[in-house]
Amino acid sequence: MFTIALGLFAISLFLALVEIEVEGKYGWAERIPTWYRTTGFAGRLWGLIMGGKPLTGYHLFLNILLLSMFHFKFLDGAEWSGATELTTLAKFFAMTVCWDFMWFVFNPNYTLKNYKRENIWWFAKSYWVFGIFPFDYVAGWGASVLLAGLSGLAEHSAIASAMNQMCLLGFLLVFIFIAIILSPVYRWWYKKMRLKDNRDKAGIFHRLP
Repeated sequence: MFTIALGLFAISLFLALVEIEVEGKYGWAERIPTWYRTTGFAGRLWGLIMGGKPLTGYHLFLNILLLSMFHFKFLDGAEWSGATELTTLAKFFAMTVCWDFMWFVFNPNYTLKNYKRENIWWFAKSYWVFGIFPFDYVAGWGASVLLAGLSGLAEHSAIASAMNQMCLLGFLLVFIFIAIILSPVYRWWYKKMRLKDNRDKAGIFHRLP
């Protein structure tokens, strides 16, 4: 359980760091050249599921990529079943919450100091639990525990499976706490790396209009 949690945390952390490099302070792909949808069937369905957040091409393909990676084990010989599918999805939901929160922890433009509803437009429509974090996180980890519990129904071990998943989430919380303590080191490095830029020496040119 410890090693699985550590692996999920590592994926979460590096996804967050990649997104910080790509998005900067403009979260939810605000300034990425991708399409945005809040209307139409897909846009409304996504908004309903995701607490009012827009559907973007960036998030669509990134989530398809991540789900594909989580399912690659089945292509590599792991036996697929309804139970293993539910377990895989449970781990995916556990990871996504951690990934999202790490973006704020490590992003020098936010940090926990600015982790507030009024500073995050894509969470503005969400209910914030005690004003500390959006209910989306509760829903994500709740879905993770529920899916894990359902995976154990066939073997009459739903409670045990759910408890194991809660143990995994507990390990993730420990890793998150450690990451919060160490995050100032990354933010220092983030700013240091931006004191110098070699774009002018990279030979960049554009053929297209």
